[in-house]
Amino acid sequence: MTALLDRLGSDGRTGARVLAVPAHVDVVTLARAWFPDAAWEVEPVSHATAASRILPLRGARFRGMSAQPEAVPGVLRLTPGQVLTGPHPLTAEDTVTYALPPRHVDAFVLRDTQDEHPGDLAEHPGGPVGTDPSPQDRDRVRAWLVAAARRAHGAVLDHGAGPAVVPDAARSVDRTLFSAHPLAPHHALAIVRTVMVQAVVTASPVAAEGAAPGWTIATETPYDGTVEVVLARVAALPPAVQLLPWRESGPYAYSVRWVSGSPEDQGSEHPSSLHLVARGRIAPLVARVAAALEQAVEGTLLDEDGFVVEGGLTT
Repeated sequence: MTALLDRLGSDGRTGARVLAVPAHVDVVTLARAWFPDAAWEVEPVSHATAASRILPLRGARFRGMSAQPEAVPGVLRLTPGQVLTGPHPLTAEDTVTYALPPRHVDAFVLRDTQDEHPGDLAEHPGGPVGTDPSPQDRDRVRAWLVAAARRAHGAVLDHGAGPAVVPDAARSVDRTLFSAHPLAPHHALAIVRTVMVQAVVTASPVAAEGAAPGWTIATETPYDGTVEVVLARVAALPPAVQLLPWRESGPYAYSVRWVSGSPEDQGSEHPSSLHLVARGRIAPLVARVAAALEQAVEGTLLDEDGFVVEGGLTT
């Protein structure tokens, strides 16, 4: 057998990118968190569905013969110029070739629609055949691949670039709550102090008449940096909440963020051991503060990669 990208012919060209995820992951939900218009141009057909559609062969000449079901990968449009094809099943050889954990069983290949062969997707009106993606779309989709892999505990394969990249799933510490209800700083402080008793209001500018309060609440720790809670009114909502009813998201953003004191570690996929220890202590506190605010004002909670969080856990 040959490895995945080689089996897929033109998909295996140098520079092809692949998202590898566990089988239960809903890739459409991941895509719509960044690309609200993402949709199947071609619906995938699973092996089980294909088997259920096969009619038994009848007649003496077919005795002992049976049709073999085949799964059919779908085509998921992300932007006008880029699609994901899949799922493609990963084999044991794939996990060895790309140094993948065995839980990664499905792969989705990123393709430019300009690379489609003539006739591909032609039966699907609206299919963006031949569209050349903009540089901005390319960059955003590549960033999404890494964020989606982190969210799904998956990996990104870059053909010709060695082993798979497995993003650090625990790096996403910060939370942002989008709500229709702004809290006054003293009310918010009381909520934050149910989790972090040393929290104080560090900024509370006087709001104009009729304007929502804006403020910052901070908690400094002896060894693990600072946790900040900031309320601000935003001009635009992120894609994951744009289609929700106004009262489920609202224009007010409560950002709960960790400032570790080490920018190099905070932005790294391979931070120092001291940073990992500190993060392990702080991450549950950030999640609890965000959950307490959500219980008080309702709304929609996102992680720092823009994916919805429910019940204190990313979903």
